[in-house]
Amino acid sequence: MNKFAKILAVVVVTIFYVLHYFAVEKFIYKSLFFYFFLVLIPCILLLYVAFKLLATKNNHIKLPVNILSIIPFLFLFFPLIFKFVTGSVEWYSSAHFISVFALILILSFSLSNNYIQKNVIEKTIILFAVAESAICILQYFGIYQQSTFFVVTGSSANPNVTAMFLVLAFPLLIKQFVEAKKIKKILIALIAVVVLAVIIVLKSRAAYIGFVVVTSVLSVYYIKNRLNKILVLLIAVGILAAIFMSIRFFNFKEDSADGRLFVWKVSVQMITEQPFGYGYGMIQGEYNAAQARYFAENQTTETEQRNATYMHNVMNDYLEMFIQGGIVGGTLYLLFVSLLIYYGIKRIRKNLFYTAGILAFAVMALFNFVFYAGFAAMVFAYYVAVINRNTFKPRTVKVSKAVSIVPLILSIAAISFFALQISSQIKLKDIHSRLRANDLENIQYDFSRIRHGVSTSELYHRTGGNIALLQNDYQTAINFYNKAIRYAPFPSLLMRRAYCEMRLENYEQAKSDLRFASNIQPSLFEPYFNLMSIYFRNADIEAAQQIATQILDKEVKIPSERVDFYREQAERVLMINRQ
Repeated sequence: MNKFAKILAVVVVTIFYVLHYFAVEKFIYKSLFFYFFLVLIPCILLLYVAFKLLATKNNHIKLPVNILSIIPFLFLFFPLIFKFVTGSVEWYSSAHFISVFALILILSFSLSNNYIQKNVIEKTIILFAVAESAICILQYFGIYQQSTFFVVTGSSANPNVTAMFLVLAFPLLIKQFVEAKKIKKILIALIAVVVLAVIIVLKSRAAYIGFVVVTSVLSVYYIKNRLNKILVLLIAVGILAAIFMSIRFFNFKEDSADGRLFVWKVSVQMITEQPFGYGYGMIQGEYNAAQARYFAENQTTETEQRNATYMHNVMNDYLEMFIQGGIVGGTLYLLFVSLLIYYGIKRIRKNLFYTAGILAFAVMALFNFVFYAGFAAMVFAYYVAVINRNTFKPRTVKVSKAVSIVPLILSIAAISFFALQISSQIKLKDIHSRLRANDLENIQYDFSRIRHGVSTSELYHRTGGNIALLQNDYQTAINFYNKAIRYAPFPSLLMRRAYCEMRLENYEQAKSDLRFASNIQPSLFEPYFNLMSIYFRNADIEAAQQIATQILDKEVKIPSERVDFYREQAERVLMINRQ
């Protein structure tokens, strides 16, 4: 079985990286590859479970019916409830949300019935950690490049995603070290040191804190039980290194820390304003709109204006759960994480390494988007399933063959749904490329055929608006942009809609869009410049000069020729009354 586990781990990891190499460029956003990988894993596992159920001669199965299974089961329906009650749901983020809890349930069931062995999963996670570390080392030495914004990121475009995954995988490395024989201990210790070095190089503050949590939990346990002094020494060195890097990095990224505090401030206001939630997957649209309202309605500080930027998430999983699911969803999620920690500590001898991972997850979630970070979310789901299996005794129930067909139908339906999404996103990338090349032949027809797979994708509606804009159909472009902005109000989108409104001579709406864009990210110059231009064209010189003054008073965060041009034009507007 141990040999089989190693072979299967190698096969799974190899398939992932081969697909990553050939498929990641098929999508406009590279993050879509990781999204599809995550959502398809529970579908494939469910299909495997269905075949196991149909093949078994014994009609008795073990069901993990307990609080750690009931809460994930309830969460499966939360996005659907919000869809029917409020009509507010975005199916990509919602599918991620559902998939994580579905994975928890499927793994819990599979472990209870011995359909999957723990060592297979753990060796796969460790091998992924080794592979990600190897990629990071290649990036560090300039041999392989993944991102234009960061030097070291791993296979993801975001270093935080890789760093948090490595932290969550670290307890399994220590577990392997403890269980290994002397010769293997040396190899595993070297791998652990390399993984620690990669975590440091990735420069993720949340990961540093998570690593301190993991190593502290393990150190306290081993010191208390007077076990493995060498391991305690290694862990202590890791703690000191992580603390040192955290302090240094916090000082280095002070503006980023201030910006995060501001995001949390706005997030708390959102929860108090709408305690029943905004809907799952709506975080981008709702948060950035709330941030724009904050700047429009309040006296703000220079620090807030300098650090505010467009946000894809609120950098705190708990706040995000409260914003999306309201008091009910947020409280239930907090209860779930609290119960995991409680039961993990209660049976710490069995759950030591998994509890260390859960605690790291819980703490990192205070500072980052761990739940929505692909690999990290899958490791979290596994840890939940193991703690569930080690804590509660499953119930033995008798089921008929007809019931066994249900997971088969569900898995096929889910795979079909995601296959449609994959096909639509690949076609959308092709349409997007043709649009950039100004190749409009049959593009409208091809675009109309992919709607069902990407109907809640901001990029789909933005592309539709861009097609209409190139055809000078400004009202149709506005209609598409309206839907895109509902999901993700990028300042660039708002400025495009403003341009269409100006072409239709709807100047007040255009001004409103430009103020919206400038309030989402006050450090941007372009919305102010466009707003100044509208006032100037309409001969409202006084208003144009007020905006010009704001342009010249703004701090330049990133110098560029375009910013210099905007400032020059603002100076010219201010010179009008002096001539």
